Formats: sequence, C-alpha cells, structure tokens
Amino acid sequence: MQSDYVEIYERLEREHWWWIARRRIIRSVLESLQAKDKDRMRLLDIGCGAGLGIASLRDRFDCTGIEPDSHLVQRARENTGVPILQSELPITGNLLTPGFNFILLLDVLEHVEDEVEALRSTFEYLAKDGYLIINVPAMPWLWSSHDEINKHYRRYLAKQLEERIHDAGLRLYSIRYWGSLLAPAAYFGRRLHKNSKTEGHDLRIPPRFVNQLLVESVVMEYWMTKMIRIPMGLSLLAVAYR
Repeated sequence: MQSDYVEIYERLEREHWWWIARRRIIRSVLESLQAKDKDRMRLLDIGCGAGLGIASLRDRFDCTGIEPDSHLVQRARENTGVPILQSELPITGNLLTPGFNFILLLDVLEHVEDEVEALRSTFEYLAKDGYLIINVPAMPWLWSSHDEINKHYRRYLAKQLEERIHDAGLRLYSIRYWGSLLAPAAYFGRRLHKNSKTEGHDLRIPPRFVNQLLVESVVMEYWMTKMIRIPMGLSLLAVAYR
C-alpha cells in the first residue's frame, strides 16, 4: 500500500459501506461456524489493516492480527488492544502458536503473487477442526484504479479461487459471490472514472443515508442469494478447511 493512502484507507475501512457490510457478513459466517460448546475461540486475522474487523470481533473471539504495513500495524494496535504482528505472506518461521479455530484472509490473496504458497503457509496454523475464511475481489472486468493503487495481481472468478484452494491441499466448504446486484453499476461507474482521467482510488464514502442503505441492501442480498446464486459480484467469499 502506498504510504499516502494509509489515512484514506483507515477512513474507508471505518466508514465505507463495503467494509461495514463485509464486517457484518464475516461475523455472521463466523457465528454460523462457531462450535456451540465453546465460548471463546481463537481467531487470526491476516492482513488486518487498521484493525476495525478485529475490533468488531474481540467480544466473541480471542483475536490476533497480522499486517505487513508498519503504519497500519500501529493503527491496528491502537484500535484493538490485541496482539498485532508485522509479517508478509507467506508466513515463515515460528511467528505464531498453531491451533487457531478461525483464520481470516480478507482481501489478501490478490496482493500475493503465489497464492498457493501463501495458503499453505496459512493453514498450518489452523486447528484440526478449524476454518479458513477467504474474501477476494471478484470479476476481472471490474479491474480499476483501486486495484492498481493497492497493488493487486488479480480479481477472481469462483472457479479460479476454488482451484487455488484445492491446489493448496484444502477442502472447500462453501463459496459464493456477494455484492452481486451492484456489480453492473460498479462496472459502469469505474469506466466513467477511468475516462475522466482523474488519479487515485475510485472509492468515495457516500452521504450517510445512502451509505447505510447500501450496507443494509448488500447484507440482505447476501443472505437472500444463499438459495438463488448470482454468478457475479463485487467480492467472492470462500470457507475452506483442512
């Protein structure tokens, strides 16, 4: 991440509808997978950013974070009060004690050239009955300046991510797109942004009412499309296990 984007990124992570919706969706997924007989389970958030995701989960989980960017490591420590380690993917050495019940890789794999190696280095820290929850940007045709400024290698199709998960020796529990109904609007919006020849990322925080409306609509759509799948979306969410 470019250093001058760190402050912008934290504000987006805190206030933008996409990040808020992702936090709510991830929490719901975690709660659906959480063993009923265990109150406090261990959770590792790899690529935790400014720590807003961890801050929303520390009431239910014993959290640890990993973040490669030194500026965001400091912000995450201040925002969460939990251990935040600085490391790149793939994870090497004895940085962590294995046995995490959940490991989050939320919008991380697109930053890594060798996804399979990264996944293999990650699931070694999973408990035997643990889950790896992966979120990535979806649909190559949605590529924009946001991907470029964040140094993404790719956007994913479901088949591509599923293949990488299997190549790493993991089993797929579930995979689905989300933000599906907004994908066409995002495509045209990003084309207009590109044609305007403006520089920088293409994300803006909408007015409060619109922002909240987008949060609620995206979260509702995610659960409604559990039975009726739409083969596209802004993002792709997969759950894998050993």
